[in-house]
Amino acid sequence: MSLEELAYISQIVGVVAIIGSLVAIYFQQRQTNQIARAQVSQAVSENYLGTLRELMRPELAVIFRKVMFEPAPLSPTEATQILVYFNLTIAPLRDAFNASRDGLIDARFLDNMSQNACWYLTAPVFAAEWRRAQRTGIYGKDFVAYVNGRFKKLQPGHDAARLTPGAHEAQPAGLPGGVATARKEDPQSETADS
Repeated sequence: MSLEELAYISQIVGVVAIIGSLVAIYFQQRQTNQIARAQVSQAVSENYLGTLRELMRPELAVIFRKVMFEPAPLSPTEATQILVYFNLTIAPLRDAFNASRDGLIDARFLDNMSQNACWYLTAPVFAAEWRRAQRTGIYGKDFVAYVNGRFKKLQPGHDAARLTPGAHEAQPAGLPGGVATARKEDPQSETADS
């Protein structure tokens, strides 16, 4: 074997080694991405489950039943508590939506999370709060379109148009008169509520 042949063989071995290390780096990066995605999914899930655990507190459970199952008027304090709970439930869904768009969590995970939110939106109190959030720009347009689209798909027996601002009921059931009236008639109160 001549020196020239040895040089060619060493170059071929070098190229194979480089390709092998690039393949190894690819698989390592893929595994790192999978671990990161799992961690993001777990963090979003824990945040979401934390809000659901709040319903285990008896005082909030009673208010939730008034809104979802046994429509009854809410006191101003009850209305505040349940609307804060609703927004705390929507926030992890928004985080999951953004993480899904960035490729950090699986879209199936997001779709599973959206089921409760869409069910909540069947209640007039929550639908009114969702419209208020849209009017004040709390959530981005893409997220709003996603939630409204999921609602339309998951709740075909309900009018999805009532989720968009301008689709007002005379008075959301269960909210104290002063709260609903201020939100409906006085646009300045929306900024104060935000």
